[in-house]
Amino acid sequence: MASMHLNQCLVQAVPPHASPLLQLPHFTNEIVAAIEQDGGKNHWTVQRFMACPEEKRRKLCVGKRLLNDKQYEQAIIFAKALPALNIESAFFKVMGEKYITPASLVNFVVKMRVVPPGSTPPSVDPKDLLDEDPDETDVEALLGRNGKSQGKADDQSTTPLAHAPYFPRDYSPSWHIFLADEKQGKMIVPPQPITRWEKSTDNFAVQTFKLQFQAPPQPGEYTFVMHCVSDSYLGVDKKQNVTLVISDPSKVEQIKEDEEISEPEEGTCRPP
Repeated sequence: MASMHLNQCLVQAVPPHASPLLQLPHFTNEIVAAIEQDGGKNHWTVQRFMACPEEKRRKLCVGKRLLNDKQYEQAIIFAKALPALNIESAFFKVMGEKYITPASLVNFVVKMRVVPPGSTPPSVDPKDLLDEDPDETDVEALLGRNGKSQGKADDQSTTPLAHAPYFPRDYSPSWHIFLADEKQGKMIVPPQPITRWEKSTDNFAVQTFKLQFQAPPQPGEYTFVMHCVSDSYLGVDKKQNVTLVISDPSKVEQIKEDEEISEPEEGTCRPP
């Protein structure tokens, strides 16, 4: 995490532990101090700044020894383009199965979309939060080599280059998703980079990303923390608690047998 946060600071030319507002064009420590008004104890994110009503926002940073109108407008243009993520859904599943059993191959599915600060996205279509299994004849998808979550290269989209005027070269931003057990201080699934998206990111489309790993060997509930960390921007990282439920194989077999018994035989009618 420290190395990822350091990379954010290098790309944005911002000192470690400084306010994310310093990413905005023309923003200096003096302007940030005038906005936060707490001596730097609780830094504002760009999202918090953009959540303020326009009149209050302008009053905080425009005026004598602060920004002029043109500088303010330039900062707002950047803020409205910041590729902040919303995690819409995150869950575990095993392809083709209702239950997750010990040592099975688990997919951790993350549904997300890019929602820039200050924007009001439409409601998510519930269908976009589902994760349908690929066709049984699609071997590549079943093996996770070219699944729907990854898309084909021709259909994928990249986010715009990072706004990094002091960086020596153009920089393409990416995110890293991983699972951790914070109680034990362990990495459960190592960071996987997101460098391309299956859909365009400028229309609030829901994107799907998956991590694959082997389930623990014992039944039970396992609580992990999902981290989604940017390598280019400060204040946009996401973390969320997720619970993996591993079912006892004997109980799962019993449930399947009960379900088969309850299914009506062919040619019979189900009672009303």
